[in-house]
Amino acid sequence: MTGLMKFKEPELPKALLASLEGAEPVRCIIVGAGSRLALETAVEARRLGLIDPILVGPARDIERVAEEIACDLSDYEWLDAADEASIA
Repeated sequence: MTGLMKFKEPELPKALLASLEGAEPVRCIIVGAGSRLALETAVEARRLGLIDPILVGPARDIERVAEEIACDLSDYEWLDAADEASIA
């Protein structure tokens, strides 16, 4: 092997985004929203008008990640669920 594999940022196909233009955002629950990947993905999908998310997870984790990524969650709906049993 001559080198390391490089990670490529995922991206939505332009044709898919174009086909969704004008569509209403889909209401969805983001379980585990206290993880950086889940929250960043939900924020980006909302910014693109694809989803209207309800964030679910430990409030302290969601708040910490939101601060790390400089995201204001004041106009997001979210539920504090301390653990997996609470989420279920």
